[in-house]
Amino acid sequence: MKASSSPAKTPKTSTSQVTTKKLQVRQTRSVIGTPEATRLVIRGLGLRGPGSEVEVANTPSFRGMVKKVLHLVEVREVEG
Repeated sequence: MKASSSPAKTPKTSTSQVTTKKLQVRQTRSVIGTPEATRLVIRGLGLRGPGSEVEVANTPSFRGMVKKVLHLVEVREVEG
C-alpha cells in the first residue's frame, strides 16, 4: 500500500496580530440647507454636528457613505 500524504497545512494567523485600518471621520460643516439624503448619511455615520468625530471600519460601505458627504467631513485613516 502507498502511504497517503496529508495536505499541506496553512499557518493560522492570530487575530490579535492583524491590524485593521479604521477611518476617523470628523464633521466640519453643518447639514443645514443640504438634502435629506445627505442628512441621513451623516446620521448613519454616527455624526451629530460640526466638530463631532467617529471611527468607523474601513469597508466599502463606509467608504461609499464618506464619499457622498466628503464636502462636509474630514477623513483620516488610523490604525484600529
